[in-house]
Amino acid sequence: NAAGGRHRAVRDVVHFDLPLALEAESSGWLNISVVDAFADYADVCFHEFGDLVKQWLTINEAHTVATSGYLYGVQAPGRCSNRSLCEAGDGAVEPYLAAHNLLLAHGRAVELYRQKYQ
Repeated sequence: NAAGGRHRAVRDVVHFDLPLALEAESSGWLNISVVDAFADYADVCFHEFGDLVKQWLTINEAHTVATSGYLYGVQAPGRCSNRSLCEAGDGAVEPYLAAHNLLLAHGRAVELYRQKYQ
């Protein structure tokens, strides 16, 4: 096979790890621009590693990324409304913005995969 006989794995494109530059320069999952950045990154992954991967997962545990990172502040980027735990954040709004953009990014990556690689 294209993978040279090696076992083809299941891989996720993102597992809680958003590049620090995206967080620092554009507020990460809170900014709609992350959707395009994620699609570009997914495209590179699909192109470069597609022969090694049997099944792709786009974003692992999107709910946990949104709630742990933007509601409770216990995961990156550590944002929440409780100022004794987090320097910044709005737990009433940000988890929903992050979740919205996570879902859009997932949809964009799936669409890209289906159009170019399936």
